[in-house]
This record gives sequence, C-alpha cells and structure tokens, in this order.
Amino acid sequence: MGNGSIKAYAAVVLIRIMYSVMQVVSKVALDQGMSPLVFIFYRHTAAALVLIPIAFVLERGKAKRVTLKNAGKMFIHALYGVTGCGDFFNLGLNYASATSSSALYNVQPVVGVYETEEIPWTCLWNVFQGPLIEDTSKLMNTTIQISFASVQAFVVAVAAERDFSKWKLGWNFGLAAIIYNGVIVTALSYYMQIWTIAKRGPVFLAMSMPLTLIFTIIISSFILGEAVSLGSIVAGILLIGGLFNVLWGKNLEEHDELNKIGPAIPDLEMQDKEAQVPNDRATN
Repeated sequence: MGNGSIKAYAAVVLIRIMYSVMQVVSKVALDQGMSPLVFIFYRHTAAALVLIPIAFVLERGKAKRVTLKNAGKMFIHALYGVTGCGDFFNLGLNYASATSSSALYNVQPVVGVYETEEIPWTCLWNVFQGPLIEDTSKLMNTTIQISFASVQAFVVAVAAERDFSKWKLGWNFGLAAIIYNGVIVTALSYYMQIWTIAKRGPVFLAMSMPLTLIFTIIISSFILGEAVSLGSIVAGILLIGGLFNVLWGKNLEEHDELNKIGPAIPDLEMQDKEAQVPNDRATN
C-alpha cells in the first residue's frame, strides 16, 4: 500500500469521525430548540466565511476561470448535494436519535451497482465532483458550492421559519455546534471529500459511509448516554465487514487490471519494432 493510499484511508476515517461528531452535536443543538433549517443556513454561512478568504489568498493569480456553465453546475450540485441533504438530514434528526439517523444515512451506498460504477441519485454529488475539479480546483469548487449553499439555505429558512426568535444566536451550545459544523464539517470535510474523490474515486468515498454509524454509536453512548444495544453492535460489525469486503474486492480488481496491462506493454513494443523493420528496409 503506497503513501497515497494510506493518506486516502486516513482521510476517509477522519471524515467519518467528523460526521459522527456532527450528528451528535447537531442533535444536542436541535434538542435545545434551534431551528433545523436556520441551523443549516448558519452552518453554511460559517463555512463560506472561512473558505472565501482562504480561496482568495491561495487561488489568486493561478485559479482557472470559472465559466457560467460550470457555475450553473455548481449551483445545482450545491442545491441537492449540500443544501438539500443538509436540510432533510436536520429535519429528520430533529425527530430521531443520532444513531438511527446515521444508520439510515449509511444505507445509501449499499443500493449502488458498483460493478458498473453506477451510483444512485443519493450519492450523485460524489460522482459529479471529478469533472468540476478538473475544470476549476478542489478549493475553488468547495468554496463556490458552499457559498451557493449558504444563499440557498437562507432562502429556504426564511420561507419556512417565520419565528424570528429562532434566528437569535447566543453564547451557548448552539453557537458552538454551528462553528463546528460550519468550519470542521462543511469547510474542511467537504474539501477532504473532494480530495479523496480526486485520489481514489467516488466509490471509495461512498463505501466508507458505514464507518459513520460505528463512530456515532460510540460517541452517542458517551455524550448523549444512548444505550448501545446488541442489535447496534451486530449491525456495526456487519456494516464494517461488508465495507472492507467491497474495498478488498475492488483492490483485487485493480491489481488484476494492472497485471493484464503489464504483459501487454512488451507485446505492443515488439509490434512497434516489427513494424519499424520493414520501414527501415524500405528506406534503405
């Protein structure tokens, strides 16, 4: 396993830990009365406020020009992949436990037909990031999508939440949850996801989702005092086993493809040399 592979595995584990903590702290904030939709708006806004100056400094002078077509694609991907997922997740989390929400969230990659690299619409956001990264950059893509998501989440929250007392922020756990979710999860984690997709592909990232359930069960039991049932333990073991079986199988397929390509290279070189000999004779 190369250094790049180790970094990719470490990245997905760290991403899933970030999401597990996010589910727990979000649940606490929602239980304390924070509006689910307003929460998402503040989360994306906090992330945008962090990403915009960073992108301005690091991408200035070397960033690729963002075309109107790519901007439109980013707006659509932000709408369903960032704003939509965030809003629906928080609305569900408001009525369920962090563990149950995590379990439902992690069912997504199981539905995909990975032999043909086809992923259902719930994982579509991962798939479409590759072409956008090539046309822009990982940081620019993340910054623009999160900025779009902030505006979209504001429109949704204003339309749905008319009680403006829900918009007030104080020095409480809700503010801490917003900062964590915005800076660590939305800003840092989204960038890490795009980096992982660029390195190992969308399937690799999607298949790491079951790890979120395992980490959520552990963190919820310590912070929220949720009871860890035997069913949760068995489900976690099965999910982890299935995850590593798929990744192991995918790794074997990659090695088989490399082994097939390896012997073919000398054959192609020999064919080129044989084709070159008649040409040399004709020249002489």
